[in-house]
Amino acid sequence: MRIPITPIRKELTRIVDTKEEIEISPRVFSTVPSVVTNIYGVTLLEKRNTLSDCRKKMDCVKYCFGKNMPGWVPSPNTLEVIPVFKKHFEVENPREGDLAIYYDGVMEKTRFIGEFTHVGRFSSNGLVISKWGFEGDVYLHSPELVPWEYGEMIKFFRKE
Repeated sequence: MRIPITPIRKELTRIVDTKEEIEISPRVFSTVPSVVTNIYGVTLLEKRNTLSDCRKKMDCVKYCFGKNMPGWVPSPNTLEVIPVFKKHFEVENPREGDLAIYYDGVMEKTRFIGEFTHVGRFSSNGLVISKWGFEGDVYLHSPELVPWEYGEMIKFFRKE
């Protein structure tokens, strides 16, 4: 599924990358979580310990899989060139626990050539749970509401 790079996604990137006071509308916010949670469709689910996460290199993948991280394989779809997690197959209608995988890349004729940028878990309410970066917190968000740097493609995968 293509997700456009919108002004709100650009703003999410700026917010997540900024550690100082940020102004949005007429209000000023001093911390990233309070800013992000004022964006409709994004909810702070878990405040993380930044120092601990950086030491453990706790990114979205480690948060999503814990110690059971699968390897990568090329896409099973011969019309595109993107990596996917082993033992997972693409689904059109995700359900709770499925992976939401984000890619950045380009369309080249009939295939999408890209690289993995972000992963989260689909929840029962149709939203995605994901950790935004090593220094980031965990958010519950609409599938299309992620920082723009995570790319323009989202695919859903289920474990075999």
